[in-house]
Amino acid sequence: MSLLRQAVLAERAGFDGISGEEELSDEEFMEKVIIGADPAHHAERIRELADMGATVAVLKNCSAADPERAIEVYGEQVLPRLREG
Repeated sequence: MSLLRQAVLAERAGFDGISGEEELSDEEFMEKVIIGADPAHHAERIRELADMGATVAVLKNCSAADPERAIEVYGEQVLPRLREG
């Protein structure tokens, strides 16, 4: 993905820049990202973001331990919860 595209996505996600010059509080950071292994937490946060008007979610598996399994978990556990409304 190009740096320009990453900057656009970051701005849409609410980040003020990509230079790393600005600091975020822990609370601000937690408002902008979803961290955790609980699929229910992911579904809840995505629903909250959608309720605030978000139309795009960018998923990134930072652990790199098993990215294919992360995608499977989203398909098996997160997306069905979101479809339930």
